[in-house]
Amino acid sequence: MTSLTPPDEIRITAEPVDSHRCKFVVSQPLHAAGVRRFASAADAKGSPLAEAIFAIPAAGVTEIIVSGNIVTVVKDSPAPWPVVGKAVGAAIRSAAADDPAVEVKEKDTFLIMITSGTTGFPKACMVNHETYVIRSLNNAILKAMNPETRALLTLPLHFNAGRGSMVGALYLGATVFIQERFNEEQFLATVEAEKISYTMLVPTLCDRLLQYAHLDRHDTSSLQFIGITGGHLSSEEAGRMAPRVCPEIHETYASTDCGQVTALTPADRAHHGDTVGRPIWCVLLGIVDEDGREVPAGQMGEICVRSPLCVQGYYRNPEATQEFFAGGWCHTGDIGFIDADGYLYVTGRKKNMVKSGGISIFPEEIEEVLSRHPKIAEAAVIGFQSAEWGEAVKALVVLKPGEHCDSDELIRFCKESLASYKAPKLLQFVKSLPRTGLGKIDRGRLGALSESK
Repeated sequence: MTSLTPPDEIRITAEPVDSHRCKFVVSQPLHAAGVRRFASAADAKGSPLAEAIFAIPAAGVTEIIVSGNIVTVVKDSPAPWPVVGKAVGAAIRSAAADDPAVEVKEKDTFLIMITSGTTGFPKACMVNHETYVIRSLNNAILKAMNPETRALLTLPLHFNAGRGSMVGALYLGATVFIQERFNEEQFLATVEAEKISYTMLVPTLCDRLLQYAHLDRHDTSSLQFIGITGGHLSSEEAGRMAPRVCPEIHETYASTDCGQVTALTPADRAHHGDTVGRPIWCVLLGIVDEDGREVPAGQMGEICVRSPLCVQGYYRNPEATQEFFAGGWCHTGDIGFIDADGYLYVTGRKKNMVKSGGISIFPEEIEEVLSRHPKIAEAAVIGFQSAEWGEAVKALVVLKPGEHCDSDELIRFCKESLASYKAPKLLQFVKSLPRTGLGKIDRGRLGALSESK
């Protein structure tokens, strides 16, 4: 069996990239991070990645590994495609087997992690070896990962949740099964056949499982832990998942920048199911106002943390790094509050906030109300320029198949649960909402969807 030298043994810094994104989003991080070698497991031609590769020479990349071949990049080459060099397998066989004996220190950068970019252009987070080891040990402390764990991962590895679960499981000696993309039948069949004990899901995947017609044909009793990330799983859906898939459903509130912040256990859900849980063992949680001062329990502000799981800053972006560490806290960019029992409520994203008539309105609150309407499949809320209010609320709504509804009905429905100023002033019916690879609404693309009408 041929093995590759692990990155930490040759002292390189890796930067996982979503190859399904467009040319600009793929090539810009490569340029910003000073990438010299680029590898893709898939055939690049005819994909968004292909367009990015044509832009790579200008970014300074000197070598590409793609479709099993090593390609030397020549700047200003007239060829429409770089000329293929030797195959990767041949290069491995001809390489020396000796240990490179390169010293790697705890503070050396391990990864440059690209944020999901749901509210704008992604940032490149620098995380060192020490921090990633602590993140991996956190999996043992909170998720009971050990060498007996059999993990099934379907979340993209270029995102923090999928990558963190994989590296953490391998660090602790677990067995890992990876599926390139989520498929209900394949997922359930693998759980049953391989006696999977651990997996990570996002709420949209839980919904797909619950709607799958053959869910109950499969034995999922080997599952001991389902981690929920990438959004809040409602108590209703958790209650439906527990008897049919696994009762041990543990939700995490986390980010690429800050690591895991809180945990919501099955026991917590009975009385605190509308929260994201309490801070984990190594996190000091604070809520601060616009002046950076901590506020008391029950008062809303920006969610901030002090934690050994946080990144060391943003690569070649000192302004963003300074903003992230402002006031001695690591700023999540989320808005919320802590109740008297220490549970955290997340009410919205700071950058998503709509300022209408001088009042702060969070789209997530309106989206939650719209999601209760029996005719609505999903909805997203944005702000639009208004001569009267400065900004006003607009909802993009996807109806369930075969349903019909008008704007007035939905606005009246919102006003039954919300203050009238929070109800949408405009509604637009769309076929679908743009999403990231992790299943989150891609808010950076909502404006273009709204303008396309």
